[in-house]
Amino acid sequence: METELKLSPATREQAERVFSDPEVAPYLSASRVINMETTYYDTAEGALREIRWTLRLRREGNRTLCTLKGPVEGLSRPELEQEAESIGEGATLLLQGLSLPEKVRIALKQPLQATCGARFSRTEALYDNERLRFCLSYDLGELQNDAQHAPLCELELELVSGTEEELRGFGEHLAAKHALPVCETGKHQRALELAKPTVRELNPFFVASELLNYCIRCGYVLFWMDEDKQVHYSLTELGARELPVRFGVDFTKGCAAPEERP
Repeated sequence: METELKLSPATREQAERVFSDPEVAPYLSASRVINMETTYYDTAEGALREIRWTLRLRREGNRTLCTLKGPVEGLSRPELEQEAESIGEGATLLLQGLSLPEKVRIALKQPLQATCGARFSRTEALYDNERLRFCLSYDLGELQNDAQHAPLCELELELVSGTEEELRGFGEHLAAKHALPVCETGKHQRALELAKPTVRELNPFFVASELLNYCIRCGYVLFWMDEDKQVHYSLTELGARELPVRFGVDFTKGCAAPEERP
């Protein structure tokens, strides 16, 4: 069983703060960096997706692994893995001597085609405080689906020993402490959704207006009107402290001066 908690999206700065957190750093091993490239596969009819199973081929440094994952329950899901150089070889090895649901076995025997993928760099270290052990990793790269791309930036806590409840409790504590959202959607699902047509185009001025209103409601920004009825905005101390963490932008920096035009 694979048991993991994802915190995403997470900026590089947020990841660095988690890795150096005084509640984390003393229990971490030396970190290592692995370049990874993943391709997800399914039948032409999407038989695996229909029953919530995922099949992938991932190159991790000098190794290539074929991995089959089942439906998620809580933070856990069944995971089967074999070293293989191709998806055909991997599917054959997964079928040998393993007790799989019949629909999964039927799907693995059919022609398989690539559906989407991901390319990223993973920084990982082992957290071990004797009671709880997990692999802490940060993935930075992109999700891919044909010509569509999206940034990938997520922290993962994958259980090695301990309980799911302990992993969830500690992970959610770190999420609250570092303003990180808990993500219940995996890379595969997010990559698949890149192919979905846009439901509605957004007006950027409307989005900017709503974000400004959100900042005002949260106490991040104050506004007032001067004698000439001109509206002014200023950043509060709370905003200067929390906005760079929540949105990854330093709002304390001044705007660039507009270029002079002839």
